[in-house]
Amino acid sequence: MKFKINDRVKWESGAGRNHEVEKIGTIVAIVPAGVDFQTIEGALQDKHRFRRAYGGGMPRDHESYAVLGAPSGAPAYATKRLYWPRVSLLEKTS
Repeated sequence: MKFKINDRVKWESGAGRNHEVEKIGTIVAIVPAGVDFQTIEGALQDKHRFRRAYGGGMPRDHESYAVLGAPSGAPAYATKRLYWPRVSLLEKTS
């Protein structure tokens, strides 16, 4: 599935833990195939206020998305985090 900037999405992540955490956010950047996420993250720091949630990783061989969001149920005033979820986990929300 393809997404656009400003699409609202949700996904679940567990990072190897015994429970899944639902996260909700907005797509803020499209990461082209082969591009290092840290390059995208640096460019976004001028446009958005966020905490870093992802430590890095290998460039992906497909288009992916930078998502500014928070765990479901977090207070509205909470500082958002920048995530780089797997595309297969993303689901568009209204």
